[in-house]
Amino acid sequence: MQLNTLSMVHEFLRRTVKPGDFCIDATAGKGWDTALLCRLTGDAGRVLAFEISGAAVAPTKALRAAEGLTAAGTGKSISAAEQKAAKRLLEALASRGEGREGRSGKNTERKEYKE
Repeated sequence: MQLNTLSMVHEFLRRTVKPGDFCIDATAGKGWDTALLCRLTGDAGRVLAFEISGAAVAPTKALRAAEGLTAAGTGKSISAAEQKAAKRLLEALASRGEGREGRSGKNTERKEYKE
């Protein structure tokens, strides 16, 4: 394994995230971290992934399909605690105004992924 920041974070996630956990990927990008979180949380877990770049949505969907991950979509409700956690996260990101190109503080693409 190559030792860099990303590999260290992934190792931390593997040691920390357990089946059934609720995780938020605030910068889904092309979906690699989201897919890892889905595998770690398992069928009983929940992963909310947010991405504002429309260009990242197609590669994320392709990765999700290739890895056999399913999207719960908007029809599956999330708990009040999950809603509150996601709202706090989005507010914090909006108040910082930093991140990837085009960051406007608004989430234009919001998808929920579940293995």
